[in-house]
Amino acid sequence: MVAPSWPVMSSGGLAREAVDFAVASAVVAVVGLSLFLDVSKAFGLSALDAIAVCMTAFLAHDLAHKLCARLLAGGGRFKLAVTGSLFSLLAAGLQHLMGVATVALGFSTGEPIRLAPYRFLVPGTVVVRGRKKRETLGRIAMAGPAANVVLGWLMFFLGLSSPQLSEILLIGAAMSAYVAVTSLLPIAFCDGLTIYWWSRWAFVGTLAPSVALIAASNFVLLTSSWA
Repeated sequence: MVAPSWPVMSSGGLAREAVDFAVASAVVAVVGLSLFLDVSKAFGLSALDAIAVCMTAFLAHDLAHKLCARLLAGGGRFKLAVTGSLFSLLAAGLQHLMGVATVALGFSTGEPIRLAPYRFLVPGTVVVRGRKKRETLGRIAMAGPAANVVLGWLMFFLGLSSPQLSEILLIGAAMSAYVAVTSLLPIAFCDGLTIYWWSRWAFVGTLAPSVALIAASNFVLLTSSWA
């Protein structure tokens, strides 16, 4: 996620950024644990695997923002998104509770469904210094979801060619696509509006392969006999 302004950092700016990144990483780890609880019966993923999947999607997204901000705007600072972090934790908790309740109330046989559950993952934002042109902000905003799309499709094709790592790679592909789609939502702490107001073609061009990747990775997971 990217925000359009960043006052000049004080001498403690790097320390604050490190703290923000550490807290955001902790949020990602908790979301990863919730993912493990939801997929452990259907797939052979460990808790560390699930955390790694979420962390990879998160790092690809925000490091892409930072790199693009450095190239186009002279730098950018990672900042904890409190609202986004709370939404990420709340959504993960509610999704897990809904799954438990479905089984407890008899609406499910308890048989695991081989699909990668959605996770809302928006723990941070990258802010840039001063006022920038709409195109500059749009390109920086697009860097995050675009990185997730590229990483996700790479993981997808690697998963097809590697039966031993198929599950973690395909779930990783789906998670990366979920992060891309989530970041394109038209809400304040996401990238969607910034990209949309810069270029509708860029918005659609990022959204379409993200949705396609969600469908493709989950289709392979559902129909695969590698388990």
